[in-house]
Amino acid sequence: RTAAHKDVCFEQVDEGLICSRPFDKVVTYSECCCHYGRGWGPECNTCPPRNSEMFSILCKMQLETESDGDQDFLAAFANYNPGDSSEEDSDECSCAHGRCVRSYLGTMCECNAGFRLDHSRARCIDIDECAEPGPRTSPCKNARCVNTSGSYKCFCKHGFVASRRQNVCVRRRTQ
Repeated sequence: RTAAHKDVCFEQVDEGLICSRPFDKVVTYSECCCHYGRGWGPECNTCPPRNSEMFSILCKMQLETESDGDQDFLAAFANYNPGDSSEEDSDECSCAHGRCVRSYLGTMCECNAGFRLDHSRARCIDIDECAEPGPRTSPCKNARCVNTSGSYKCFCKHGFVASRRQNVCVRRRTQ
């Protein structure tokens, strides 16, 4: 059943393992990788490189089992991630700062607020709000931003005091 699961297939995967340019039809992992795209499913599972042994095994199987006999390959390819040799197949899931979510692709972490998945998708790492690039460079106004685990704190700069608005410091009034 899992191998026959159809999902979105993407034409492009960039260095950050972000999938883009989805096709308008849903297909199985093997159909996607062998015929159309480079990444598959909402978690952006990467396809084996076109000229690799993994690719030829996957696609030879895909031709032989056009319909449903491809249970085995999913075990081999569901966690396919180039350059990642972590022991992700273990059944215990430990998501510090998150919770384990089981999907047809195996177990992943869903991270708590203030944390995000690292590139292995098996660990939640702290988001450094003070370093995050954004429209406003720092989440603190007239204050020094200090990253904490899962959050951040703002410390008013010299001559400024905390205002009613969170994370905003205002110039101290002098009488």
